[in-house]
Amino acid sequence: MKIMSEQLNYAEIKRHLKKPIEQKYISTKPQGGTQIKFVTVCDIKDLLDERIAPNHWEAIVKSTIVAADNLLMVVSLVIHAEDGVYCQDGTGIEKTAVKGYGDTGSNAYAQALRRAAESHGLGRELWRLELSDEQKEIVREDSKPDLKTRIRNAQQAIEELGGTVEIIKKGESGQDYFESLVEQYNRLRTAKEK
Repeated sequence: MKIMSEQLNYAEIKRHLKKPIEQKYISTKPQGGTQIKFVTVCDIKDLLDERIAPNHWEAIVKSTIVAADNLLMVVSLVIHAEDGVYCQDGTGIEKTAVKGYGDTGSNAYAQALRRAAESHGLGRELWRLELSDEQKEIVREDSKPDLKTRIRNAQQAIEELGGTVEIIKKGESGQDYFESLVEQYNRLRTAKEK
């Protein structure tokens, strides 16, 4: 697991949070006659550390209310981004007489934290039961080689066509250089086809 170290703006953080959660983190449990998918609260915290950076987020219990035989908890997930502080609330509800795993407070907290994280973008596919178009695009973008590799591949393709690789111009960005290599490759290929 690679932990982020630099501080990102909120748009970058949301993009990281919207990446689909790896299957190894997803568990299932029976509920209401069906199997539901979920991520444990410990894994949610690990994913927040990994995708945002440790010490750039915090979960705060905003309120707890006991109503009849239920405990309702509201948890705020606060993200400290380069461009400001962003907060989303999530709610968790649990019977005061828990049957099964955990206890009333920790179960309500886990539900609330998962829902607050979902409001920031993490794990939405678990509620939706499929990836959104935006998540599919993120997966496609993340599967592309990095810019350095794409430059190296373009240079190699030019050399394989018998061309001489143009050098990067002073002040030219890596992306602009890559695009000029692609243009050079296309010119060479067109010339070879004639």
